[in-house]
Amino acid sequence: MLLIGALNVNAPELSGVAPFLIPLRTPSIADLRRIIYYTSLSCEVNPLIIHEIIRVESSWVRNTIGESGEVGLMQVLPATASKFYPLDPHDSIHNIIIGIMHFKTCLTQLSGNVRHAVAAYNCGISRAKQYVRGKRALPWKTVRHLRKFNFKNL
Repeated sequence: MLLIGALNVNAPELSGVAPFLIPLRTPSIADLRRIIYYTSLSCEVNPLIIHEIIRVESSWVRNTIGESGEVGLMQVLPATASKFYPLDPHDSIHNIIIGIMHFKTCLTQLSGNVRHAVAAYNCGISRAKQYVRGKRALPWKTVRHLRKFNFKNL
């Protein structure tokens, strides 16, 4: 059974997130793909990029915890998640919403360049901006990370 609803919180970063299906059970991959599709469209992000981020970051394993404390499908850092309070990064649906909105911020800050935005999602916006300006190299971990992405169809 699914409940049709919308995210209704008092956070300006969340305004404009389209209504989506909220499962009353553990969301299936199909449910999560719907969340990705509708949230991506409402944030003006290509859903294929989000699928690729999830594939590389967590291999679709919901309770993944990274070495730096990142959590969930989109490997969201707790500090990033705190900007989107009251969303819970440990909840799969919230994790996707936080990740998409954070990626949109990266994309906007880096002039719509998908490769640079993916780098920013991994190593931080300020570090990626320094790289774009030629003032600093990307961390080796981020370079290795970018090699895992398939940018051909994005």
